[in-house]
Amino acid sequence: MALASDRLAVAQQKGYFEFAKAGIGVVDRVVTGFSEEDVEALGDNVVTILNTVKEITQPEMLVLLQRMIDALQRQQYVIEAEDAEPPSMWALLKKMRDPDVRRGINRALTTLSAVSAETGPDTMTQIHRNTKEGDA
Repeated sequence: MALASDRLAVAQQKGYFEFAKAGIGVVDRVVTGFSEEDVEALGDNVVTILNTVKEITQPEMLVLLQRMIDALQRQQYVIEAEDAEPPSMWALLKKMRDPDVRRGINRALTTLSAVSAETGPDTMTQIHRNTKEGDA
């Protein structure tokens, strides 16, 4: 009995019970925030979700995401200070003289092209076929 009491005291000191209490709160929010259909849809896609999380948590992806977040946060200050009027075509063309602007546009267009290739009609048709085959 003393051994059990000692182990419970250690668990209390380490914060196990507070952690479990908070975990129950998370489970409660999930239960009250999702319908049975939502949970079934999550279950159907859990492997895809976990693979996505695995890819995102790779060190190189985390560094890239952090750099993008930092750039977006810095840009937010510029956006807040800019004029309400949109820039003229001439002002936009002047910005094209900046190598960083041209590099950024190139990266954006390259990314859009890659996304389009991955989500084009042929790719989406194949994804739907694979999903239906998995349901069979």
